[in-house]
Amino acid sequence: MISSYVIFLAFSIVSIIYKLKVQTTEKYSAFTKMDSLTIRGVAALYVMLSHYALWMESYFHIELPVIFSFLKQLGGIGVLLFFFLSGYGIYISSFDEKNDLMWLIKRVGKVWFPYLFMKFVIEIINYSVIGWDQFFIGDFLKEITGIDFSDWFIWVIILQYVIFWIGGKISLNIRLTGIFFQSLILMAAFIYLKLAPRWYNGLLLFWFGCFVAKYQEKIIRFLKENYNIKLGLFLIGFMGFSIIYTLLKGSVLTECLKIVSGMILGIILITQTSHTNKVC
Repeated sequence: MISSYVIFLAFSIVSIIYKLKVQTTEKYSAFTKMDSLTIRGVAALYVMLSHYALWMESYFHIELPVIFSFLKQLGGIGVLLFFFLSGYGIYISSFDEKNDLMWLIKRVGKVWFPYLFMKFVIEIINYSVIGWDQFFIGDFLKEITGIDFSDWFIWVIILQYVIFWIGGKISLNIRLTGIFFQSLILMAAFIYLKLAPRWYNGLLLFWFGCFVAKYQEKIIRFLKENYNIKLGLFLIGFMGFSIIYTLLKGSVLTECLKIVSGMILGIILITQTSHTNKVC
């Protein structure tokens, strides 16, 4: 298991460093490509750190220092950031792309094939450690393709791409509305099936990223007025909702609070990136 974490962490760091070198800043917006890439990198590291903390806790079977409890919470923040920025990025890029089936296939391929490669490498290493006498082709294929749905993250991303594509097929003019109601229907279905919250609490974050992309000029103009007061209120709101969620998590209501805190976090990011980049 630890080999998986090491590989993903190393791959994430190398990818971030490489892309930061070749990326150039484009026109002003709520998030430039550099902003988005940097925040995604931070989000990926948050998730990795939370997994390391969980692994160490289960491995040593002792009560670890308070810092590890903090690190475990970073994973949720990282996921919220990633889904929000995914929605923002896909909506911005959709203006230059056709909303046909090939678009969906390419989008899915861009996330699934790297995942397939990474899982292949990880499983080869794992079998090299535990012994090839444990190898079974059926289990191997299930692990590398992810069809056992244990790696929920990749499937939620693909699901969001499908929702976005269907929204565009319904009507480009009301795409946001289509994405919103599809997300609500899927959330209700997942809750009814009693699936883990991770399967549905990122759906509206993706929609919110699309929403910000469409109305970013109006949002930035709103945030510019009384900037410090609004930033302070958003920070208080984010901390308040986050604390309540952490203390009372386990119900659908608290998961809704987590979604709201993720949206507030997205607005906080805009106040920082747009202010720094002088968007207004």
